[in-house]
Amino acid sequence: MNQCLLQPYSHDKVLSALSLMSPLKSPCPNGLPPIFIQKYWHIVGAIIVRCVLKFLNSCNFLPRFNFLSFLSLSALPPESVSQFRPISLCNVVYTLASKAIANRLKQFLDSIISPFQSAFVPNRLITDNVLVAFELHHFLEHKKRGKVGLASLKLDMSKAYDRIEWGFLERVLDRLGFPQSFEAGASNNFKGVAVAKGAPRVSHLLFTDDSLIFSEATTKAFGCIKEILSKYEKASGQFINLQKSSVTFKGNTDLNLQPKKEIFQNLRERIWKKVMGWKEKLLSQAGKEVLIKSVLQAIPSYTMSCFLLPKTFVKELESILAYFWWGSLNEKKIHWILWTKLCESKRSGGMGFRDFEAFNLALMAKHVWRILKNPDTLLSKIFKEKYLARGSILEAKLGFNPSSTWRSLWKAIPLIKAGSRWRVGDGSNFQIWRDQWLPMIYVFIVDNLNL
Repeated sequence: MNQCLLQPYSHDKVLSALSLMSPLKSPCPNGLPPIFIQKYWHIVGAIIVRCVLKFLNSCNFLPRFNFLSFLSLSALPPESVSQFRPISLCNVVYTLASKAIANRLKQFLDSIISPFQSAFVPNRLITDNVLVAFELHHFLEHKKRGKVGLASLKLDMSKAYDRIEWGFLERVLDRLGFPQSFEAGASNNFKGVAVAKGAPRVSHLLFTDDSLIFSEATTKAFGCIKEILSKYEKASGQFINLQKSSVTFKGNTDLNLQPKKEIFQNLRERIWKKVMGWKEKLLSQAGKEVLIKSVLQAIPSYTMSCFLLPKTFVKELESILAYFWWGSLNEKKIHWILWTKLCESKRSGGMGFRDFEAFNLALMAKHVWRILKNPDTLLSKIFKEKYLARGSILEAKLGFNPSSTWRSLWKAIPLIKAGSRWRVGDGSNFQIWRDQWLPMIYVFIVDNLNL
């Protein structure tokens, strides 16, 4: 690893990094976005490469390239200064150099970052940890046996990217540079949670700057967690935002602090607030089309990538969009065409709006396909031991007491089976009479036993 990291950078590496940059990304202090360098590469390319390579190969970087524009934004209406989040708009040359370094590091991230961190690493999705977290909480919810209860601790780091100490990063990098002598000693004072016998024991999950810790609900375990977090705060300069952190006790513990709520209701409220904030009577149909496609239909996308929304709830969301499209939310107006027809392509006579139900099912099918093709991921290992012990996910049953995440994935399995075909090798992994493998246009299964 070290030999590869220390190799000199070349012209091709810089050009490759430039091609991966978003052309119209937020401009730097000089007001020039990456598209300027990309379009006029034949003019400024030699100068840019010389500056970037000088920094990458000799650590000699001109100070003026390190200037940035500093902004403070808030996702919600701010009530205090602490709710603002800083955003730094770096110089394009500076960003280009960092992009080249990041591209070189990508090939090693999988080996130095634990499987419990699902962000930043190629071929990992942050939604994997969302599914794992809900599966673990489902296990905690229904665990009734045993003398020791279980608990989960949700941690939020206060301004995680602003408080990190550079000295702490240097010490971490030094340790990662010597993998042969570095061993992560696992503490026996607190244990993680395994949803089934043989499944990986999960003690923590990482979501960018948020964390989930799973442990036994004992004084000894929480004392150990508190000590570890205290040492981490002192070493890194960070501290935990207690206002956004919480503890959940489940199963056979004495307390149940997490009431059941309608977890999808906020999606409807967000869409409703957006629609009510627009003056639909002043918008043309073309303007409404743009707002529906680019704003309203994008709001539930992330939730749909993790859960299969109830059909009744999906109808509620689509009815809000339909009322907005046809005129007014406050008075009844004729809907001249069914919403399902508007969701068809424009070539078929529709408007090309997103069919929420079909889109939701497709996102669930994506997870099914990843479990099928990536059996070494944490998500695949956990679901395999709990639901897929007898074979492939394509042959899985719903099972006893399934979680909401598994129900969502299970309903998407027929979609994968209908759209997949076997590529025949030695024939050892599929059944010739039952599986779809014939290279024909309409018929994929052998249906004539007299062949």
